[in-house]
Amino acid sequence: MSSKNTNAKQASNNPDKIYWILLGILLFIVAIIRLRIINVPLERDEGEYAYMGKLILKGIFPYDIAYNMKFPGTYYMYAFFMMIFGQTITGIHLGLLIINLISIFFIFLIVKKLVDNIAAISASAVYAILSVSSGILGFAAHATHFVVVCALAGFWFLIKTFDNENRKNFLLSGIMLGFAPIMKQQGIILSFFGFVFLAIQLLTNGSFKKGLVNLLIFTGGGLIPLLLMLISILITGTFHKFWFWAVDYAMKYENLVSFDDAIQMFKDSIGLITDGFLLIWIIALAGLFFMFKHPVLNIKTKTFLLMLFIFLFLSVCPGLYFRTHYFIVFLPAIAVFFGITISYFHQKKISAKFKYWKQLSFILLIIPLLYSFSIQYNYFFKLQPSEISKMVYVENPFVESLNIARYIKNNSVENDKIAILGSEPEVCFYADRISASGYLYTYSLMENQANSLIMQKEMAKEIETALPKYFLLYHVKTSWFAHTDSEQFILNWIKPFLQNNKYQLKGIVDMCPEGTVYKWDEEVRGYRPVSSNYIVIYTLGN
Repeated sequence: MSSKNTNAKQASNNPDKIYWILLGILLFIVAIIRLRIINVPLERDEGEYAYMGKLILKGIFPYDIAYNMKFPGTYYMYAFFMMIFGQTITGIHLGLLIINLISIFFIFLIVKKLVDNIAAISASAVYAILSVSSGILGFAAHATHFVVVCALAGFWFLIKTFDNENRKNFLLSGIMLGFAPIMKQQGIILSFFGFVFLAIQLLTNGSFKKGLVNLLIFTGGGLIPLLLMLISILITGTFHKFWFWAVDYAMKYENLVSFDDAIQMFKDSIGLITDGFLLIWIIALAGLFFMFKHPVLNIKTKTFLLMLFIFLFLSVCPGLYFRTHYFIVFLPAIAVFFGITISYFHQKKISAKFKYWKQLSFILLIIPLLYSFSIQYNYFFKLQPSEISKMVYVENPFVESLNIARYIKNNSVENDKIAILGSEPEVCFYADRISASGYLYTYSLMENQANSLIMQKEMAKEIETALPKYFLLYHVKTSWFAHTDSEQFILNWIKPFLQNNKYQLKGIVDMCPEGTVYKWDEEVRGYRPVSSNYIVIYTLGN
């Protein structure tokens, strides 16, 4: 081969290598940031997953002695990462780091294949900074991160079929998209996306029989995770509780929010997640327009991308709660369409009137990223983990849970149980003690729903039967969210139960604005909480 041809080949490969190097640098930066904030105390959702994961590692299956309305996929992911990295905050967040890096990598692969290199690195950078940002609670290992990584893997195998209809890719796409709802039920919308897209291709392509076979293979793959989940639940004998919590109660939970409240929650969450990132969101939404004018996108790709945007947004909507971390599943759409906008200007042909389209594309990429990075700088590089928790969660007792659990663990034995009247399962995880009740949250007890009284009585009976060593009473609004019309049985039950069983006051944790005050043992005598948010710890009398 002549030196001229060799140089030409190297020149054609170099641009591709540059983008892979940029991706490596991006992943390295994300890893550095996540490692610095890795010890942010768990919030209550993480506490639930961590406690369930710990029970799994003890050989106790979900919905047995602890239950909630989520499918069990994230519980097993927590158990997996804790088995590898340890049953600590660090171990859990190392798992999140790995999941986040894999998600960024998949976004790069998907956009590179569908659009081009500049779109791929732009989309990856946007997803990286948005998914770790404080406004969307990116430091916390929420189930939505696990939904995203499964969905992205499914999308990748699906788009591989655009060029080569290898049936293995249809099967793998179905399986990975089938795992998305196992992580959290809202993922079913992304599974449905794959089905609808293939159904459209079936109706528009020439070979109906071939398309139908591909659709059936995809659907069969999607059902595999669901069947595995149901079989495992049947084997463990927890199907009745699983069905009540994850299906029956979950469906009722999805209908508790009024439309007006939903609109307000949407506005509040959008304000938080776009704070400092508004330029990125505007450029991304512009990508919906530029997608149709982009020179390299064919009709099949445009159909896929438009449907992707719609279905990713719909996956935020179940129940109309619109909590900020729910939008994590929508971030890939924002990232992809941001990349499309950048790519459009980068590839735009030079005109006589304006010759600097490529330069404009770099400006549209660099300035929003630098601005957003500067807004998050203190969070990324200065604030301590406990300060991040207080900054984001304000009156929630997540930092306090660490100290409460440490006291309980140091003053109890492994078989002692804890009753938590509040929604703080992270205490059980930290203390390595079993909850006296399977109810990990008191939210569900306070909701205006048909099973409220039944659930309150069941929780009270479980605590009475267990007679736990420690009884934690949270006088914290965000741990209950009681309403004026909430059922009061459990609240009226507390005082007689403590008196009848001679529980003794052992600690007060007073969440004062200037700093939390901890009073233990003899120090609690005569102390009166100053703040309206405080936790009282009782121990079973001798």
